[in-house]
Amino acid sequence: MTGDCCIELTICYYDGELNTCETVLPTKNGDEGYTFNFLSSHYLIYFDGSKWIIKDELNNVFAFISSEESTGCPSNPIWNIGVPEKIHSISSIEISCDVVDLCDCGIELSYFTNLDGARVVSFLVVGEQNGQHVFQGIINDEVVSMYWSLVNGWIIVWGLIDDGGSTLAQLHQDIIGCPISPKESRSNWEIFWTKDDFRIDYSVGIQCATGLCGREDRYAKQFASIKLPISFTEQKRGFKDCCCEQIVLASSETESWKNDLTSAWIKLSNPSDSVEFRCLDESNNLVTMISAIPFVNEPNAFYGSLYWIDILNAAGAGCYKIEVRYNIAGIEGTINWGTYKLKEYSIENALTTARVSAIFDGYHEIEGINFSGSNVPSTFRFHGFIGFRQPNYEIDNLIYEDRQMKRNIRENLNAYEIITEASDECIIRPLVELYLLSENELFISDYNAHNHSYRYLDLPVIVQESPKIEYTDQFARKAVLKCTVGDKFKNKRTYY
Repeated sequence: MTGDCCIELTICYYDGELNTCETVLPTKNGDEGYTFNFLSSHYLIYFDGSKWIIKDELNNVFAFISSEESTGCPSNPIWNIGVPEKIHSISSIEISCDVVDLCDCGIELSYFTNLDGARVVSFLVVGEQNGQHVFQGIINDEVVSMYWSLVNGWIIVWGLIDDGGSTLAQLHQDIIGCPISPKESRSNWEIFWTKDDFRIDYSVGIQCATGLCGREDRYAKQFASIKLPISFTEQKRGFKDCCCEQIVLASSETESWKNDLTSAWIKLSNPSDSVEFRCLDESNNLVTMISAIPFVNEPNAFYGSLYWIDILNAAGAGCYKIEVRYNIAGIEGTINWGTYKLKEYSIENALTTARVSAIFDGYHEIEGINFSGSNVPSTFRFHGFIGFRQPNYEIDNLIYEDRQMKRNIRENLNAYEIITEASDECIIRPLVELYLLSENELFISDYNAHNHSYRYLDLPVIVQESPKIEYTDQFARKAVLKCTVGDKFKNKRTYY
């Protein structure tokens, strides 16, 4: 006869002059019976062939009922007391298994260290050994395993069982079953790892799903994953070239086309990760911390926007770089976002340059970040030219009965060309991979003296044709980018 049901015990005892009764929920111990803890001692309930017996850790019969007094389940209003001591009555009732803590679903273990304080960790079933479950969990950010030893009871070791890791703790129970030690039985766990005043407060079975009563054979867990940022460093292949830097201009005047800004961003894995956006000078001294702003519709993602006028006012013109320092799942790293040469805006400093300014407000699949609702601004200045306006009239004329032709609708569909000088990849790539690909709003400005028009100052446009890269020579690294853009607003027309 085995225990196919779940029971609740009520144990009454004399505590000094008071009569105290406590309720305990024995845990199923495979097909052998049940186990439970009471007053810092561990007990086993099993069937010896003729009666149900409760035995203590010293193998003494604590209480018993005959099989005739039960219905295949160790439930009875009156148990016979074998070793009375302070116990004067024991009763048991059959209850629904849905409310019983069973280690078939795992173990919840509470531990404490001076460094981390109190922590609760779940140990899930990962296999079997010596006829019992093997559990695995995380303590102090390291994998630990809990298994049943035929000689020493339940053991917790660092790493996997086969790794030969040292023993972390041991639960002395001369029984097989669940490694359960309630809060009042803390001393049942013997601690072998003494660092940081480590202790185990309790271990209990994890509640199983309703109706399963610990009989499921699969465990589903969901983990958040993240692709770590990649910081690219070019190989030295013998090609002599200066480090790649971007020109940025800033002015105390309010015109947007006189002031550049640069935004950087990153996606983390969970709220415990961290990020810092930093601006450093050419000697790697910290100039300023850039505020990390959370994305509106992308959890655990942040961006920072550096207005170069702030750096000009604080530290003056010079060479600077932006770094993104991160800690993702315990992995620390640094992304060099870019190197910049800051000058005060003037016609002389702006000559031979052009600029695109963008606002990002969509989903960037490359980074896996949803920019929507965040409206992240950024500008990109390069040596080149923006112009060569073509009106591209859309013409619709009508011929009347007198054979006279008259205008019906005429529309001006302006197109402009963005052309870079022969430039390195650090200039071409951001234009192709970001500013001309992912913008929701795009503005163009040109600062060349030889331009036909000086009106291109944050003119709103949209990309009309795919950018094209022209490679100057197979033995030269530089390339020229050309892209055709058009007016953002198609409102230059006349009609009847």
